[in-house]
Amino acid sequence: MRDTPDRIWIAALGAFALCALAFLALDPNPNLLLAASAGINAGILVWSGHRCYRLRILLSPVGQILIGPGLILYYSIGNLGARIAGDFRFAANPGSLDYYPAASALSTLGILIFCLVAFLALPRLLEAPRLAYEQLEWTWPQGAAAALLATGVLVYLSNSHNFVNGYFRGADSQIDIWLSASIYYFSLLAVIVNTSVFAKSAAPLLRFTAGACVCLMIGQSVLLRSRTFMAVIILTSLFAYLTIHPRKIGAGSAFALCALAVVFTLGTAVKSSGGAGTSILDNAAALRNADPSVAAALSVDRQYRLAGLELPAALLACFDHGAEPMRGEAMRQGLLQGLPNFLRPAGDYSERIAITGHFSSAGLLYGDSIGVPLSSGLADWGPAGVLIYAFMAFYAVAVWRLCQRSPRLLTALLMTGNGMYFFDLFWENNAVFALRTTGFCWLVLLLLGPLLTPRIAAPPEAR
Repeated sequence: MRDTPDRIWIAALGAFALCALAFLALDPNPNLLLAASAGINAGILVWSGHRCYRLRILLSPVGQILIGPGLILYYSIGNLGARIAGDFRFAANPGSLDYYPAASALSTLGILIFCLVAFLALPRLLEAPRLAYEQLEWTWPQGAAAALLATGVLVYLSNSHNFVNGYFRGADSQIDIWLSASIYYFSLLAVIVNTSVFAKSAAPLLRFTAGACVCLMIGQSVLLRSRTFMAVIILTSLFAYLTIHPRKIGAGSAFALCALAVVFTLGTAVKSSGGAGTSILDNAAALRNADPSVAAALSVDRQYRLAGLELPAALLACFDHGAEPMRGEAMRQGLLQGLPNFLRPAGDYSERIAITGHFSSAGLLYGDSIGVPLSSGLADWGPAGVLIYAFMAFYAVAVWRLCQRSPRLLTALLMTGNGMYFFDLFWENNAVFALRTTGFCWLVLLLLGPLLTPRIAAPPEAR
């Protein structure tokens, strides 16, 4: 803790105060517990984000769990929009607003548990990496090859299958199924490779080429309709750049924030089209034909998409309505879903569907509500499920250390985004599924050989 500058504590206290005051001043039914815990969440996440920055682990699962796309908002000020909109907001679970204070307090305890395990119990595993991202070096032809690979896969799938509501429909061969499920990973690979080339190159032409490849990936993310992935692309590039140039945090962060604002607006225009098209080119047309409905979409975002406490609060409401915890069934369903088909027993498995089915009789209307990993713990074990954050911390550190054994394995982990869905259900979107996708990406890199495999350089001094 001694290496944390005073200004970071000031920033954390400022985040706490501003968030708490906003809830007390703007919430139609102000609640001291909600205001205090949401403010504490904001402060902890600012501090822990700086801790990851100092350790140069922004790209690790630890960093992504704490400050991945939108997480500071999901745990804190993002929930204010739902409170202001009230019971008639978009996709409102009956009575859930009354349980936001309890859900927020539990999330505060969970974040504290995670930070205690990761930063106090296991600090040496984070402070002394076997292999770091800044040691991986690619050439500009490798960066161009990664961008061409991502674009080529997207073009192939677009010509072979309809693209509706963010998914390629009708993939039947195993290759097409795997490619359609992994389309994001190829884009992330191009981003981490080209950001490295950009950050380490002195020649203007090489920097321009690498920067153009990153911009191409950002443009493709808009056509893929997922605004979460748009944020992932930009934040991954930012975190990669800051890992190599930690002293350029001001300029890098400012550029990323501007890019996020522009891309999020474009992404909202695409999503407001309703997903009626059958090609990614239809999404490009939606940009040209954007109309005032974009404003309505942003209104929905304010009251729904940023409220990370919605699903945990809805589950707490269900317990008060007589529902019993699932006693590990949600975890079992999520783990089975993550297994490859040849290892999974016959049948359909989904943690989300299992939770929705179990709690629907107790009043859960929207099992696809926005949530944080607390939801997985609550569904299985009730309030005691907050201890899932301890497991998540051990898991995140272990995966990070394991994947540092080779440059190809570390690249595969970074290629998956390794935490881009940690804001949601843990067992369904991570755990076995994350290991499975990392293994697939490792196999892709193995097959492509020197085309994309980085060499290892000595750790550079912070620039």
